[in-house]
Amino acid sequence: MFSCVVSMLSHVRRAPQARQLALSMSSQAGPSALSLKPNTASVERLADPRAVFVVTGASQGIGLQFCTALLERSQGRVVALSRQPERAEALRALSERYPGRVHGVGVDLCTQPSIGSAAVAIGALTDRVDLLINCAGILHGSTPELMPERSITACDAEWMQRVYALNAVAPVLLTGALAQLLAAKPSDRPRIVANLSARVGSVGDNRLGGWWGYRMSKAALNMATRNMAIELKRKRVLAVALHPGTTATALSAPFQKGVRPEKLFTPEFSVECMLKIIESLEDEHSGHLYAWDGELIPF
Repeated sequence: MFSCVVSMLSHVRRAPQARQLALSMSSQAGPSALSLKPNTASVERLADPRAVFVVTGASQGIGLQFCTALLERSQGRVVALSRQPERAEALRALSERYPGRVHGVGVDLCTQPSIGSAAVAIGALTDRVDLLINCAGILHGSTPELMPERSITACDAEWMQRVYALNAVAPVLLTGALAQLLAAKPSDRPRIVANLSARVGSVGDNRLGGWWGYRMSKAALNMATRNMAIELKRKRVLAVALHPGTTATALSAPFQKGVRPEKLFTPEFSVECMLKIIESLEDEHSGHLYAWDGELIPF
């Protein structure tokens, strides 16, 4: 939890402005602890057949599991965004299992026109978005040259820009494109934007260095999450960043060998934990970064 300790030295005389600033900073309260129990708004959201959940990176890994879990635990519809949803066998299987509740929308999240077209397609399906999960992301490529950088001398501009575009810029552009659909009336329950971040994106928690592009992109996403929370508050939208833990997906595959078995999560476990966080969010939790177990991670 964020805290600010102000040392008061009796023999040092402070300017009135400095004293006032110190008092203001020391009195700021951080977010209360997460209960990890569904609040009234989330219970209503899950029971509402009109509710719409939008998930990016929906064809595999954590994104696919979010789609599956939301269909299982809610009565609403899921809009599944991926590059080629028509080729995703797993999404097709979900559509057959839950007729009329799964809508695939194709998008290239690295290009703004494609994001705009996807938003138009979503608007043709619904007049509201109750929950947006920005799940798509990239950590590495398919060759040794496109692995997380261990040294500053290994940084490549083109690769870092690609990582930044998908991990940090895309969630901002998509959230902006869907802002009107996310906006809730004062009498409505809050809408939610959940951004899949990572502990390695925390500046305060960085003790190992390395992984330049990925760390920087997730740090930028954390800042974007705080900005979303501030700007969209008047629209009754909560924004939160989530660290899923090391999860057994293609994204973490090259790095799983050194992870202790109890620290390597299944997508089912990770998503269940993150949904508990989403379902327990209150206003004071908006704009913060939480780990899968509800721990507040410093930005």
